[in-house]
Amino acid sequence: MRVLIAVDGTPEAERAAERARALFGEAADYLAINVVPDPTTYVDPAIGFGAVYGYPLMATVAEEGERVRDARGVAAATAAEAGLVAEPIGEIGDPATTIVAAADEHDVDVIVVAASDKGWFSRLVSGSVSASVVRDAHVPVLVAR
Repeated sequence: MRVLIAVDGTPEAERAAERARALFGEAADYLAINVVPDPTTYVDPAIGFGAVYGYPLMATVAEEGERVRDARGVAAATAAEAGLVAEPIGEIGDPATTIVAAADEHDVDVIVVAASDKGWFSRLVSGSVSASVVRDAHVPVLVAR
């Protein structure tokens, strides 16, 4: 069984990874993905719509490579904290779309995402990654609370 765990370095993501390990066991093949939002299209819910203008619109290839390495590092660290041996994946893009695409690309059997308790305004502005993954995924999705 191949399990894709979406992580973002939060305690909720670590608990989701731990839950996956408890449910699917040591024999499963784990992949941990951390997606860095694309700054040219992402609206930071903590700051609002003005956040888009706070980022440079064009990143160099070296900067993007560094951001992907950092994302892969977050994925590896979160998996390790949860006691998992997982292939770390770092990507740049829309988190929900990128998670679903990675699940398809890596032919996983299940996606594990953490749910966080957002306020209504935060959900209105940025949406819910877990809800989008559930809606768009082609495989079962475990939403860990």
